[in-house]
Amino acid sequence: MPRIKTRDGRTHNITEIDFECPEEPWVEYDLSDGTKLKFRTSVVSVVRSDQHDERGQPYYFIKSQNQMRTYCPDKLLKEDSEMEENNPEGYR
Repeated sequence: MPRIKTRDGRTHNITEIDFECPEEPWVEYDLSDGTKLKFRTSVVSVVRSDQHDERGQPYYFIKSQNQMRTYCPDKLLKEDSEMEENNPEGYR
């Protein structure tokens, strides 16, 4: 059985769990400098531990990837930068 060791030194027997994600929406943040930041986290894998918390629920561990896009206003762009014509909305 596969195992993982957590930062607290405990070893967990784990079971990989299949999952479905109907969509992975982008969350948009408007920064005070005029930049729009788009961010999302994509779950890559999920595993369940054979150990349980104080409520009796098993521990779950995930592997994820963070993705970020920024859309900066022209005033923040470096003057000698090159930008490809196919970049949407000034995406850099």
